[in-house]
Amino acid sequence: MAFNRSLISLILAALSLSISAQAPDEPSPGQSLVYDTALSTGPVGGCLTASSNADGAPVIISSCFDGEASVSNTWVATNGTGIGTLQIFGDKCLDVTNGVDADGTPLQISTCVAGDASQQWISAGQIGGTPHIVWAGQNKCVNVPNGNVTAGTVLQITECDATFNDIDQNWGIAIQN
Repeated sequence: MAFNRSLISLILAALSLSISAQAPDEPSPGQSLVYDTALSTGPVGGCLTASSNADGAPVIISSCFDGEASVSNTWVATNGTGIGTLQIFGDKCLDVTNGVDADGTPLQISTCVAGDASQQWISAGQIGGTPHIVWAGQNKCVNVPNGNVTAGTVLQITECDATFNDIDQNWGIAIQN
């Protein structure tokens, strides 16, 4: 009888681990994250990357880290899955160029400014079942133009796909801490 209870406990524990391992990562406030496009495969795919540490530097696709995150593609979600900034290099934020909400507007980094609407994002592990990075209040998502994961491709915003099936807007979230 004790053997059966132990076996059942072991099976339930394994099932619990299996289910929790399949749950999506959702960032908590202040966690460091790496975003890789769903269009990429493996550790050499395309990651959301700041091209430099200068104001106005384009946000591009570049090769993802190979086992260790790079400072240029490690972002901090200041408010986890809530509305907040995505910071990089300590004082720079993901920013919509000039706050223009037109589809195709390129993304850049700029010095973080409290309350700047062009720097407010929702970094959600699961929106409609797939990870997205949404410009808060605008129904615009971070997008890989035409699915082009060539290193150096400048990322942009486009209207979020209502079905959340647009793979150009899907991002994997790797929590670093």
